[in-house]
Amino acid sequence: MALIAIFFVYRSYRQNKKNALILARKNHEIEEKNKEITDSINYAKLIQQSLLASKEMLDRNLDSYFILYKPKDIVSGDFYWATETDKGFLIACVDCTGHGVPGAFMSLIGKENLDKAVSKSVTPGQILKELNVNVKRSLNQTESSKSRDGMDAAVIRVEKEQNGEAKLYYAGANRPLYILRHQTQTIEEIKATKQAIGGFTRSEQEFEEHLVKVNKGDTVVISTDGYADQFGSDKNKKLTTKRFKELLISVQSKSSHDQKNNLESFFNDWRGKNEQLDDLLVIGITI
Repeated sequence: MALIAIFFVYRSYRQNKKNALILARKNHEIEEKNKEITDSINYAKLIQQSLLASKEMLDRNLDSYFILYKPKDIVSGDFYWATETDKGFLIACVDCTGHGVPGAFMSLIGKENLDKAVSKSVTPGQILKELNVNVKRSLNQTESSKSRDGMDAAVIRVEKEQNGEAKLYYAGANRPLYILRHQTQTIEEIKATKQAIGGFTRSEQEFEEHLVKVNKGDTVVISTDGYADQFGSDKNKKLTTKRFKELLISVQSKSSHDQKNNLESFFNDWRGKNEQLDDLLVIGITI
């Protein structure tokens, strides 16, 4: 009986050792696959970043600005876009459906179609209309299609004047414009058209355009919803748009560099150990 017991124990030991070797080999294969996937996504990040508006162009056209850009994953469904025209400087922030790899694919579609739209018009409202039509075409979205993918966006065109003031043309698809007047503690919100780009939005959709006069020292902000929608704090509450606007007011008198750092620090403190829920993009321009 003792010999039989020893036999079964030994056989169990050999089987466990064999299973451990198989498991170690499988784990190694999984680690190698994960590394390959991560390396590919990191390379995709470099490609995506090369398609964003360049710092050189932004510096050339904007005296003072900040861009707070924090993808949830390695690549992002949020992106910013800009171009120079003979009627002023165009800049946009766009929030595509999803995040990570699916969001990044959508951002490529958005960027390509913004380039197409601006070749036809430099008017923000018309740009969004063209973007909507072209995104629906790119995704083969028809009345019978079940595809809901699309994007929210805010587009502004800045026309500088010689006295330091500027005319601001704005249009939004679900993303508003905030204006913080110099040396005040108030924030003006210009609401967007409550329709997304693509998805179930009809091809004939118009996007309302607004003209705003801004003075030297005023700050304008466009953003995606990733900042305001983050959960955190001791009570695990949503940050909210109300608190986001209060933060913008509290940092308005600071330099653009400090505005960005303050907003980023507050976001990180608020998030704490919680997972970042979405991509994040905030663009602030001081006239």
